[in-house]
Amino acid sequence: MLVPALILALAIGEFRPVSAPQVFVLATFLVIRRRTVGGLSAGKRLLAEQAWRPVSARVVRAGRWWLGCRIEVTDGDSVGVLLVTGLTRAHAAVIARTGSVWVVGDVMGVAVVRVDGSHEPWQAKAPRWTRSPRLFAAGQDPTMMLARRIQRAMSLQWANLAWLPIFVALGVWAFPDRPWVVVAWVLLFAAVMIAAVAFRLHRHPMLHRLPELVEAGPWTPVQASLRPWQARTDDTAQASAVIRLADGRTMTADMRSASVDLLGTVWDTGTLWFAGEPEPGKTMAAGYPGYPLLAVAVIR
Repeated sequence: MLVPALILALAIGEFRPVSAPQVFVLATFLVIRRRTVGGLSAGKRLLAEQAWRPVSARVVRAGRWWLGCRIEVTDGDSVGVLLVTGLTRAHAAVIARTGSVWVVGDVMGVAVVRVDGSHEPWQAKAPRWTRSPRLFAAGQDPTMMLARRIQRAMSLQWANLAWLPIFVALGVWAFPDRPWVVVAWVLLFAAVMIAAVAFRLHRHPMLHRLPELVEAGPWTPVQASLRPWQARTDDTAQASAVIRLADGRTMTADMRSASVDLLGTVWDTGTLWFAGEPEPGKTMAAGYPGYPLLAVAVIR
C-alpha cells in the first residue's frame, strides 16, 4: 500500500503521511522477505558445500503447500522432523511410496530436500512447534494428483478478481473526497489483473485438460531428445522434443509449458512417456508415470 500511495501522490501532486496500517503492511512484507531470502541463501550455501545423501523418510503430516509438509527423516543415528516448505501432496505421495528422500544439511536443523525422480530442491528446517501426526497414505498416484492440482490452479485464475472489492475499500479509505481517484484506482487494478490472467492462460494453454489427458490411455515410453530451450522466471519453458517410436517413426512433441524439472529428467534419461500412443495431431499428457512430472504436448 505504500508504493501505490507514492504513485498517487506523484499523480495528483499531494502526499499524505504514511499511516499506521501502511507501516504495518510494509514491516510485515520486509520481515517475510528477509526470512525468505535468508532461507534461500542458506539453501544455496548447503548445496554448494555438501553432496546429496539418501536417507529414510516418512510423511508424518502432509499439509497444504503454504503450511509445508512434515517428514520424519532417519540419517544414521539421527532422527528428526523437517518442515519442507512448499512441498506438494504429489511429492509427498512419492515419499510415501519410496520411503526415502535425498538431503543436504542437518536433519535436525536447516536442510534441503529432494524427492526421488525429481531435481527440484525444497527448503526444509526443524519446525518451531509440534503437530499431531497424520500419516500420509501410500498408493495415491502422484501424476494424477499433480494433474488435478494444476487444473484447480488454472480454474482459479479468474478468482483473483475477488480482490477487487478490497481495493475499492482501500481507495475509499485513502481518498474519501476524491471519487475519481477511486474509480481510476479500481480500473487500473482490474486492467492489470485481467491482463495478468490472460497472459498466464496464453503462456500455459490446455493445462486444465491434464486429468482427462492422463486418463486417455496406458503410458507409452519413447526415446526423446530435446531441442535447445530457455527457462522462464516461473521455472517453466517452451520446449520441443524429437521422439522416436518403437517402430522407428520420428515425430515432434511441442510443449508450451513444461517444468524445468520435467525437461531435466528428459535430458538425463533420454526418454519421455505419453498417455496413449503418440500420433500426429494429438494433444497428449507427457511426463513420467508415478512421479509429479507432467506437461501437455502436441504431437506433430
